[in-house]
Amino acid sequence: TIPESVTSIKKEAFWGCDSLIFISLGSNVSSIGASAFSWTNVRELIVKGSVMPPISSSASTLVSITLYSPVPLETTEEFPDAVYRKATLYVPEGSKDSYKVAENWKNFWKIKETDVYADNPIYITVQYADNGYIRQKVTEGTSCAYVIEAAEGWSIHTVTFNNENVTSQLI
Repeated sequence: TIPESVTSIKKEAFWGCDSLIFISLGSNVSSIGASAFSWTNVRELIVKGSVMPPISSSASTLVSITLYSPVPLETTEEFPDAVYRKATLYVPEGSKDSYKVAENWKNFWKIKETDVYADNPIYITVQYADNGYIRQKVTEGTSCAYVIEAAEGWSIHTVTFNNENVTSQLI
């Protein structure tokens, strides 16, 4: 999660971080350098501001893109064909028609409107092995318990709660 306090992401900042599977860009990010997220395994991308990160051919792992801007974001690069076919593009209510005719965005097979401001979902994410993870939405105000046990020969990489790393807090 790139917080609201961040305004710029330098080029190649997360290049090659193949365990990076979720990105949420704060609304104040106004510039993103070339290849900032290249060669990652990002599956979910949330863009709260008006700047779309540069997309590369390594973005073929994307399955979900959520954009907060009702005006289609400008992007000069095309997504890989696999992303257009399998990823769902979530856009603010009332803006689907604009995205359906906008360059690059119109190629998505699945464009869905959502109330991006309705709630702030809370998730617990457990990443296992090198390419897997479990992500579950949790209801605010409820309690839940998880037993997280690595298989023999494996170790737990990270555990996040509401997109915050809580691995060091595990008992």
